[in-house]
Amino acid sequence: MQIASNNGMFKKEKLEMGANNENEREEKRDYILPSDLIDTDDWIMASNETTNSDTEESTEEEIEPKFKYQRIAHDLKDILNKDVVTACAVHPKFLIFGTFLGRVYLLDHEGNSVDSHLNCNDQNFAHTVAVNEVDIDAKGECIATCSDDGRVHIIGLFSNDNNQTLTFGRSIRSVVLDPDPKANEGRRFIVGDEKLTLFEKNFLKKLKSNVLSAAEGHVISVCWNGPFIAWASCLGVRVYDLIEKCSLGLMKWEEPTNARLENFRCNFRWANSNTLLVGWVDTIRICVIRRRNSVEATLKALPGFIVDPISTFQTNFYVSGLASLTSNQLVVLGYPKEKDSERNALRPLLSVLEYKLNSSEEVCTDSLSLRGYKEYMVNDYILGCLNEENRYYIVAPKDIVVATLFDIEDRVQWLIEHRNPNKVLAKDLHDNLELYVLICDHKRLAHLVSSSTLTLNTKIIKNNSGCGSSLVTPLLWAGHLSTLVSRVVKKLPKKKANMAVNKMKFVLKNGLDSTERKYEIKKIYVDVSFYSKFEEAMELMPSHGGNVLPVARLYINHLINQKEYEAAAKICLRVLGNNKNLWEEEVFKFVKPQQLRAVSAYLPTTDDCKLDPHVYEMVLYEYLKHDVKGFLKLIKEWPSHLYDCSAVINAIHDHFNKENMNELLESLAMLYSYQKSYESALLMYLKLQNTAVFDLIRRYDLYSVIHKMIIPLIQLDRERAFQILLDKRRVPPEIVVQQLEQNQEYLYWYLDALDKMDSRGTFHWRLVELYAEYEPTKLLPFLKRSKHYPIQEALDICRSKLFYPEMVYLLGQMGNIVEALNIIIHKLQNIEMGIDFCKEHDDSDLWNLLIVESIENPEILTKLLDGIIGYVNPAGLVDKIKSGQKIPGLRKSLTKMLCDYRLQVDELQIVNNIQLADYFSMHAEVVREQNRGLAVSYHNVCATCERSVIKKDVVPSCGIMVFSCGHVYHEPCVPGRHKNEHCNVCNSEDEDNLD
Repeated sequence: MQIASNNGMFKKEKLEMGANNENEREEKRDYILPSDLIDTDDWIMASNETTNSDTEESTEEEIEPKFKYQRIAHDLKDILNKDVVTACAVHPKFLIFGTFLGRVYLLDHEGNSVDSHLNCNDQNFAHTVAVNEVDIDAKGECIATCSDDGRVHIIGLFSNDNNQTLTFGRSIRSVVLDPDPKANEGRRFIVGDEKLTLFEKNFLKKLKSNVLSAAEGHVISVCWNGPFIAWASCLGVRVYDLIEKCSLGLMKWEEPTNARLENFRCNFRWANSNTLLVGWVDTIRICVIRRRNSVEATLKALPGFIVDPISTFQTNFYVSGLASLTSNQLVVLGYPKEKDSERNALRPLLSVLEYKLNSSEEVCTDSLSLRGYKEYMVNDYILGCLNEENRYYIVAPKDIVVATLFDIEDRVQWLIEHRNPNKVLAKDLHDNLELYVLICDHKRLAHLVSSSTLTLNTKIIKNNSGCGSSLVTPLLWAGHLSTLVSRVVKKLPKKKANMAVNKMKFVLKNGLDSTERKYEIKKIYVDVSFYSKFEEAMELMPSHGGNVLPVARLYINHLINQKEYEAAAKICLRVLGNNKNLWEEEVFKFVKPQQLRAVSAYLPTTDDCKLDPHVYEMVLYEYLKHDVKGFLKLIKEWPSHLYDCSAVINAIHDHFNKENMNELLESLAMLYSYQKSYESALLMYLKLQNTAVFDLIRRYDLYSVIHKMIIPLIQLDRERAFQILLDKRRVPPEIVVQQLEQNQEYLYWYLDALDKMDSRGTFHWRLVELYAEYEPTKLLPFLKRSKHYPIQEALDICRSKLFYPEMVYLLGQMGNIVEALNIIIHKLQNIEMGIDFCKEHDDSDLWNLLIVESIENPEILTKLLDGIIGYVNPAGLVDKIKSGQKIPGLRKSLTKMLCDYRLQVDELQIVNNIQLADYFSMHAEVVREQNRGLAVSYHNVCATCERSVIKKDVVPSCGIMVFSCGHVYHEPCVPGRHKNEHCNVCNSEDEDNLD
């Protein structure tokens, strides 16, 4: 396998392992041709070169590599000879592989097969087509697999108790197990197909499904961490909160050019409990899940958490996988976008990227020659990782390679082979002093220490040697060296430690003696021009038992001097932790250059490390002066107990300007809310015309405060304002009506809405006038259904506005039906309405008046003839027609009238016949019922004496009386039996009912 960097091809070298003595430290390496590497399992050391041209003669210096590589073989090699890897899961104990033939294999980290239930029941757990995804729980006891065959297997590696198979009948792309180490084996898992579904066993061990969300198209990838589930669909990326049972939002992803988004695998990785890494197509996004500010969540009714993308950048390759390396560095497995001259794929890349706000910087890139790489696509590669061990697994269909970081032994060996100890520069000795203690010979090390005019940071010397002088003498060098050697000795085996101690003694004895004779003390000034080494120093110091804080603070000072304020702020976040005093000291360094804004995003805001309030107030004040939008953002995000709200409010008033009026008013509203001065907050929101005022009213029960703000609230949002104002228990209608008297249209809207909810009619007397003014079409229906208004006043209003239909109705209600009919005839000129009016009141005088008017107006006479049948005798109307009077359509109307009259007579005759038939039928039925006999049995008792009426084998001593109602009596028990025709029991009940 060949490995190349961005600066040149790497050498492939074979490192002989297992040397047993110190003389074998510098092992020999054999260069191996790429063709020879296909079947080897060697460790591969990478190196690259850079060119410096400070002088006319250019010198090339190889850059120290980041990773070493080893191919996994043993049993895995046999598997790959007959199958292809399509899915992989990495666990600290072992590796899980799913293949193209649907098999699942369990191997250790060396590639050897591990005995498990997969070996015993491989046919039971096999899929019929390629495995799409495998996942393993935190304990390493249970795995889950899915495939396009529509099946999901939950398999116990060492127990069959929780094995189960689910069949969906459609392709399954993703399955993940609960990552909680405390969870029972296979108890909860998530399946992604056309929707995201959570499966969970109840206490009866029955599987229950719960659909969390529907997907646009299908679920592409799923990654579960704690209560958060990250998943991708054809539209973008979402994060689901299992505790709040809601989605935290959608991050839409840009469609690639000439391709579809769903054709690329979305690569997720949780860097920690709240940091999500997403790599999709050629874009990488780092997201932090943080809790919302309490007021922000309340006002907008949003979930408690928000997904905040802190960095988004593009790469020049497609992303096949990613993982975290350090707090701001990523390891990314890339697939080149370019093709070779034969249109084959290029070698995959393993790149280390350092990300910033919305950009990234390439630290190093290795190009890997994996078996068959020319034929692979972007989704064929998988990147697995063990972050605790800094091990990264590059998985290809026919090859699997492990990349590990260089350790101290690897660095020593590399320096031995690539650095000439006789040409060591002073700077190089300073940067790698601990390593040179091990690799240099005694005399050379003594000479370097005693004769080199080295530049060294005096703070580091003071911290390590206890001397605070600004001059660096050989004695100080020796003290510094002694401290470093003692630190190195603690990390070495006994034999190597003795070698280092002997070198130290030689340096102290010979180096200082020669120096005191020949060397005159020289002034050495602090030189931090090589600040790029600070990062390396901060990484190495903890591993060698050193204190990283002095180096970090020096680094912060340098970055501030270089005006790299954002980078300095990030260093503060990395090293200061929860130390309040250190934070306050470092924050004040940003005050003079007015760059508190750069550090604001990294300031601690939790109770574990709460700074002095004036620190936060200084940051807010700077934002207020230079970035008002950023000021508002901090007001929303920071808890209000961090600073003095009154001081910030006063500062806003002092710096208020119209250009940023909206942001400042919103800030004042939130600050007043924090102070529980809700009336002032409401005023600010109203000035701002912000609908959040309604949420604030409901949240803090501010109904009593809004009595004088009713009109502004309606002007802001009428619908939401009425939702509050119509709550009669909190806002009395009398107060609303009083406030709205100055705006009659708003009063009409309110009373119209109130009438739909309250039928008591308290304000119906006002609605008559308001309907007449603003919506006359509603007036007549309102007058007909309501009885809670003065009729005379309503009539006066209608008469003033000439509302004739309403006047007709009101006059009819008042009994003035003649005037109402005159309005219908002369004002409305609607004979049909007049006929209906006469039918409704059925008054002979009205009919006569209508007939008289129709005789004088022949045009309406025919309509009257058509409508009077059943109410007035038509003969009276016909008799009043004058002889010779011309009436249009009279013949047709008379014909229709006679037909209708005859039809009415026929109907009456038919109804009469039916009635008579029913009468005689019912009469015959009654007679038959009366003639029926009534049975008397041994069980009947007398209704008066309650003794049996008849007994078996005993002749009755007296007569028996039986009434039609069914009651039976002894004849002597009925007083006045010859005259009494009614049952005493029934007769008494009838009398009680009458009473």
